[in-house]
Amino acid sequence: MQLLHHYIGPPTRERQVLVLTVNRYKVTVITGTKRRAGTDADVRITLFGDVGESGERKLDTKMKNNFEAGSSVHFALFPAFYEHCK
Repeated sequence: MQLLHHYIGPPTRERQVLVLTVNRYKVTVITGTKRRAGTDADVRITLFGDVGESGERKLDTKMKNNFEAGSSVHFALFPAFYEHCK
């Protein structure tokens, strides 16, 4: 789902125009139910797409063990992608 797409105007010789696009992504991490299937390690994600990549994002909820065995955790990510207009 595209939340924001802002167009400033056509590029000129004096300036290049960047288009900022912010999308919302829902990421769900499900750990297995077997013994020792969880982790206390940092879990990170990078989203790749047609206009670039999100950069590395840490999946974490403060003060909670997110990735215990048998858990299902949801995260909302709002990466911004800048695109040069020609």
